[in-house]
Amino acid sequence: MLELLWVADPDEVRNERTRPTRLWDRCQGNSEVSPFGIIFRSAVMPPSSPPFATWSYTPLYLPPGLAMQIAEGTSLSEPELFYLPFLRRATTMSTEPIEHALPIRRIRALSVGVRNREQLSAASRSAEKHGLVSYFVSPQPVLEILFEGRADMRIDLRPHLPLVFRGY
Repeated sequence: MLELLWVADPDEVRNERTRPTRLWDRCQGNSEVSPFGIIFRSAVMPPSSPPFATWSYTPLYLPPGLAMQIAEGTSLSEPELFYLPFLRRATTMSTEPIEHALPIRRIRALSVGVRNREQLSAASRSAEKHGLVSYFVSPQPVLEILFEGRADMRIDLRPHLPLVFRGY
């Protein structure tokens, strides 16, 4: 799933509860800051632990007892890493259409462009080591989503969005 976020209420993302998420920092359009957040979930039940240290964030919109886990120690030059232990894969068929005009289907991999791979946090290095995401050197932040599909397919949304879809 790809989700695009924007700030509707600056006071809400800068308040004491939300400020530690750095959402406001990531939405400022600074070319040095990665605007991405990547959310992981467990593939097994009961949920396993993420492969990186986390801190708990409890936004007001989550039901009581649920919290997002956010990776510790990531820099603003790399994506924010989230783990949602309560998130499950749908067990029933969705009513959303899955046939599209674009020849893209299931996400197979994510690759993130960062200025300096050598400065990746321990959390990002661990996520990469576990095959959850890969990183490559890029002068500007960019997210490449690799889809099951034709290997010659490439849709580059830059400069409007720092996003590339590729067949894999």
